[in-house]
Amino acid sequence: MKNVSRVPIVCLLVCYVFTAIGQSEYELDINQNFRKTLLLHKDFVSIPNLPQDSGLMIENVEWVAHRYQLLDFKVNILETNTLPILLVEKTFDPSYKTVLFYFHVDGQPVDRDSWNQADPFQPVLKALDETGEWQVKDWKALEDSIDDQWRIFARAAADDKAPIVMLLEALRILDARKEIPGFNIKVVFDPEEEYGSEALLSTLDQYKEQYSSDFLIVMDGPMHDSNRPTVTFGCRGIATCSITTFGAKLPQHSGHYGNYVPNPVFDLANLLSTMKDDHGKVLIKDFYQGISIDEKTDQLLQSV
Repeated sequence: MKNVSRVPIVCLLVCYVFTAIGQSEYELDINQNFRKTLLLHKDFVSIPNLPQDSGLMIENVEWVAHRYQLLDFKVNILETNTLPILLVEKTFDPSYKTVLFYFHVDGQPVDRDSWNQADPFQPVLKALDETGEWQVKDWKALEDSIDDQWRIFARAAADDKAPIVMLLEALRILDARKEIPGFNIKVVFDPEEEYGSEALLSTLDQYKEQYSSDFLIVMDGPMHDSNRPTVTFGCRGIATCSITTFGAKLPQHSGHYGNYVPNPVFDLANLLSTMKDDHGKVLIKDFYQGISIDEKTDQLLQSV
């Protein structure tokens, strides 16, 4: 479902982030601007966002930066080893805590042959027919009643451009109502999340003060099927390494050599089997060094 954006509910979710007031307080604003929000999302998704095209990536960054400038956010373009990082921020009250929101503006690689549409970067509105097949709808359908079961098909429509538009729309609604959240906001946009985040990683020390905050919310991940807000207790990263095993240059016929030449496939399998036990615990020496879990967190984990 990476290429499907559940856009009909994007505006509803973020209201929970900013206020404890009931959702009904905002329903009128959301519904009145819903078509405009979906077309804004369509415009954003129409900009290809594969990092190998730096020009288009800059266009993505500029698109987002402009929308935050309209909301009177301070816009910072941070230079990196590769593509620039966008960081926007707004202080609503110096006494408030600061929340840093994380997004990424790049998309996954595209295999155009696997897409049932002419261009993965041209968003297509679709609805299910009686046989359960997705059928294309004209975008003019948004001028009438919008069905929550409609979907938008395009690369990065959901991951991660839908959440970007979602937060922008929530901030715009609050701004129009002359309301402010109960915390200050920073938002960072990673240009290479799908490709290893080299840009962001290269700046962690250099821009440490700019990234500093009291809390971090990662706006990238699946929604619960109920469409209700969810709380995630932690995000897991990735560590990579390369392992090379060596063997004979040519296949060794068992009838000629009696299988006395070691097969590197089994050497590698044996090596991998020593890295985790049957319960998933990593057995590599010092793998958990520096990691501690307090009693409260341990109780929470055990309750799941």
